[in-house]
Amino acid sequence: MSKIKLLIHAGYPKAAVFFRTGMEYLHTGRINIGIFLLKQAATSAQGHKIAAYTLGVQYYQGYDSITSNKPNYVRALWWFTLAAEQKLPEAQYMAGIMLYTGQGTKQNHQQAKHYFKLAAKQGLALAQYRLGVMWHTGQGGSKNVAKAKHYYQLAAGQGLDAAKQKLAVMENTALSQQNAEDSLTPSQEFNKLVATKYTSFTMWTPPPDYRVMPSATRAPIRLVNLS
Repeated sequence: MSKIKLLIHAGYPKAAVFFRTGMEYLHTGRINIGIFLLKQAATSAQGHKIAAYTLGVQYYQGYDSITSNKPNYVRALWWFTLAAEQKLPEAQYMAGIMLYTGQGTKQNHQQAKHYFKLAAKQGLALAQYRLGVMWHTGQGGSKNVAKAKHYYQLAAGQGLDAAKQKLAVMENTALSQQNAEDSLTPSQEFNKLVATKYTSFTMWTPPPDYRVMPSATRAPIRLVNLS
């Protein structure tokens, strides 16, 4: 822990130091202390949205301690919401998914739709797809085929196959409730999200000189699916 004090004394932001050090501990299998340091980063005065999002992923997948392998959806939602409030689109999407499915909270399609809109506005393809499904089926409000097609097109434009399939259905067959149903489940969406966007602690390698960059210049952390 002395390295943490030295880095902070050298002028590096506390949140960035806690985050990078926490990721290193996770990487080496010291999960409990890694989680503790990520919490310090996420709840520091500076805040650290990637740390909060990472904690959400850990709790969602059940990798929050060396003895636990069961998801804790209540805690996962809390951390995702904290990161979502800091405008991280992946966290906004995950908060939406948990509200959409009723994981860790009561199912609330209207509130889920709110988070999906925030993430979709920032260009997250999975959120755009999910909004398309909700407008297509009328979940969280009324049906609107034009809006559904719009969001499918946005997601398809980013290469999301499920959205392309929806557009093909809309173009070639009469619309029906069956056609509007998901071709990509929320759990599949989560797997796709963590596999394509963010390196888990099992893949993260700290730089050789262990330089902790200020939050404004740090490279984004990727999380891969561990399931």
